[in-house]
Amino acid sequence: MIYVWALGTAVCAVIAEIALNRALSYWPVLLFTAPLAIAVNYGVFHLLRFGPSLISSLAVFSIATLLVRVTYSVGVHQPVGYGTWAAVGLIVVAGVLRHIWP
Repeated sequence: MIYVWALGTAVCAVIAEIALNRALSYWPVLLFTAPLAIAVNYGVFHLLRFGPSLISSLAVFSIATLLVRVTYSVGVHQPVGYGTWAAVGLIVVAGVLRHIWP
């Protein structure tokens, strides 16, 4: 269940980020991004509530957000830097180690 909340929250966060980055002013997109910001806060609340710990909940949220950002960038043919790919790799390694390490 935590993964569903993380993915939904990440999608809302990335959509709000894209809308705010593309707008010339914040006022035209305020009515669109304000509900998304509330949805992100609600999603993070549920991540922290249902997650096993604070660190693991935030790790799942960061992985989901990074993967949604990379997916969007690849989808619209924006270059993705080597640092971002390294971050994806390190976060995946951290997730694997979390399950392996006692």
